[in-house]
Amino acid sequence: MSSFILLLIAGDLGSAAAEPSRTSVDDILRSLKSGDKITAAERQTVVGAIEQDDTQIRLCRALDAILQLDDSPREFLQAVAVRFDALSDADRDLYAKSKAAAILVKWRPQLPAASAWMERMLDDESQTARLLAASAIGRAGAAGKAFVSKLKRRLDDESAAVRVVAAGSLLQLTGDAEIVTDALLASLSVEPEAIALRPRTFSEWVPDHRHVAAGILGRFDNQSEAVALALCGLLRDEDETLLWIALRSLASLGCRSERVLDAIRNLRTVDNPAIVRQRRETLEALKP
Repeated sequence: MSSFILLLIAGDLGSAAAEPSRTSVDDILRSLKSGDKITAAERQTVVGAIEQDDTQIRLCRALDAILQLDDSPREFLQAVAVRFDALSDADRDLYAKSKAAAILVKWRPQLPAASAWMERMLDDESQTARLLAASAIGRAGAAGKAFVSKLKRRLDDESAAVRVVAAGSLLQLTGDAEIVTDALLASLSVEPEAIALRPRTFSEWVPDHRHVAAGILGRFDNQSEAVALALCGLLRDEDETLLWIALRSLASLGCRSERVLDAIRNLRTVDNPAIVRQRRETLEALKP
């Protein structure tokens, strides 16, 4: 969702002997994101995790952290390129391989292997492959725009989860809500499908694609009543997580029509304090 759907590093990373000890890859990459210097040993910790870590969860965590950086040091990119080549196209490796491909396309678009792999995975028979490729393209920065026309084809994918992830990436890359509205609205009325962007024993796993779709709709800036009313329809759902996301998206969307306000005011009684609070905050946000 804003979570898409929709999720480091500048020039001189010199050594910093006075820095407190950072032992985990997460800690090191967070420091880089904050503009702190890191030691040569810490750089090698990150490189070692990328090249040698056989645990998909830890590897995905490291790759995700690198994707959040503003720039990526050369040695990290070299390690990612080596690991990308070593990972297979089996489902067990696709989580990490898609993230590695996003890093390479983002910062080394002149290298064709990762781009070619993404393009091939978008049309793969595996739903997991198509979903992960669609997500990776949305995280590839400006270089991801080269895939927009191919990504649009996935708005008609047989899988609702793939359609939603593709829509989130297209919105991220183009800022054009119009091209993804129909796919997202249609996805709200079909049976739930899970979206997993990492191995399921870790985060980035959503049990219902509608959670992600509702979150993406809240990123629209057009105050569309049609979109708002579709979100209001979710307020009758028994899924309280979906209800909370719909309320939050309604606040962000900003449509103040009476039909929308009445739907929020007439929300069924819910004991969940998070929903009660979000309903109050949504009504406050939508005051004229």
